[in-house]
Amino acid sequence: MDRLGDKFEGINHDHPFLPESFTLLYHTDFYGRLTAEQQLYYNQLCGAMTNELSMFLEQELINKVLIRLLHHPKIVAIEDFRVCLLNMIGDEKEHGGMFEKLNQLCFPELYQHSSFHFIRFGFRERLGFRLCLQFPAQLTFVIWLLLIIEEYSMTLSTAVLKDHGNGRLGPVDGLIRAIHEKHLQDEVGHVFIDIHLLRTFFETSAPWAKKVNLALLKAVFREMTTPKRANRQVIRQLVRVFPELKPMEEDMIRAMIGLKDDQVFQRDFFSRETLPRTFQLFDEYFEATDLIDTFPAIDQARPHASNPGKIVLADNY
Repeated sequence: MDRLGDKFEGINHDHPFLPESFTLLYHTDFYGRLTAEQQLYYNQLCGAMTNELSMFLEQELINKVLIRLLHHPKIVAIEDFRVCLLNMIGDEKEHGGMFEKLNQLCFPELYQHSSFHFIRFGFRERLGFRLCLQFPAQLTFVIWLLLIIEEYSMTLSTAVLKDHGNGRLGPVDGLIRAIHEKHLQDEVGHVFIDIHLLRTFFETSAPWAKKVNLALLKAVFREMTTPKRANRQVIRQLVRVFPELKPMEEDMIRAMIGLKDDQVFQRDFFSRETLPRTFQLFDEYFEATDLIDTFPAIDQARPHASNPGKIVLADNY
């Protein structure tokens, strides 16, 4: 947060915290039944939940994977790249601090005792998570997840910066725009680091290992993109503040969960436009039929398999 300087001036609660299209209820018929005040509060809650998710993924997934890989012989052998990983770890730690302070500023009543209000994981989920993170050089699907997460965060930050308030709620708050601007500057380099990690570990793995990791990637990604407890808790918080919405609370939750099977929604959120480098690597490593059930947009404008256009590492990474 300190690197934002005098931009850290406070939050304007009359503005949304996200572009409307990045909130799930917006993609259901129920969103139009909310008043402008209810839509704004829902949007702001989604912004706080998104910040929590960013904090968790950057600290509990991305940084822990990078720390494990720092000591791998393939990384130790390239000192310049190892320094890049160390810098990336520092960036992700700073991002976590930014989003934590932002949530405390936005909703002090929700974050008085904990950094997480909406995101919750059970014991078995955390155990499985930790086991996978012990062997990222072998379980390379976690490196794919790093790339997907970081590239999608770039899409979100870009959308925040391009949001000029054409929707019903007006433009995104100024401080949040400043934070996403800083976040985007770092994520551009991080994506190329993720690509290099895939080149280093996934590309050189055995064919059977590639198949296993593809299956794991599909299973985990499908689980991640199914709305669960956090999104339900956002709706429940909305209803607590606006009790007149109680009669349609469960219907709103069911409609939101139903988006997991909505092909149009999935194509809009996870496509060649939102994840261009990820899809380019999919083209390079997999057949479309391997991924169509998880990424419906994989068949959109797919280049010829014999010339997918290999991504090269940026000169400064």
